[in-house]
Amino acid sequence: MGLYVKNKFPLVSLVVFLILVTSSYGRFTIKISEGDISTICSKAKNPSFCFNFFKSTPATKTLDLSGIAKFLINDATKDASVTQKQFESLAKSTADPRSKNIYNQCLENYKNALGEFDAALKALEAKDNASLNIKVSAAMTDGDSCNSELPSVKPSPQLLKQISDIDNLSGIVLVISNILPKN
Repeated sequence: MGLYVKNKFPLVSLVVFLILVTSSYGRFTIKISEGDISTICSKAKNPSFCFNFFKSTPATKTLDLSGIAKFLINDATKDASVTQKQFESLAKSTADPRSKNIYNQCLENYKNALGEFDAALKALEAKDNASLNIKVSAAMTDGDSCNSELPSVKPSPQLLKQISDIDNLSGIVLVISNILPKN
């Protein structure tokens, strides 16, 4: 009988260890809840966009706040890259000097925004919420600077929607950066 108990001790110890590791790991990877989404979207620049984003993007249901911020920054980066290329194409294809100047300025602004988004991802990885907030705000400012001149050249509705989406995605990241756990 004593031999039987001795053989089970390592197995019981292993099970207890795995339970402890699993439960502590679970505390660090808490998935976003509907309440979190409501809190984030109620503070977002465009609550309707925010709620629609979460509703139409099921992948966000499996992420924690940091994961969602990364997802949003990557999405905004992709849109900013496409937007930059569109401004480059518009600048090359227009003969009007004023329009060319506006498109070139927007091209530069979106190049800068891409750099800010890259820096934001690094800040997120370093858990530097203040820098994350500053970098995403800077990317938004780059886009806003472009927006002030665009109405005079009447860009396509698709381009305006992309610009708006970048701004809205960034706005959600700003809210998240303010509620991420502080280190």
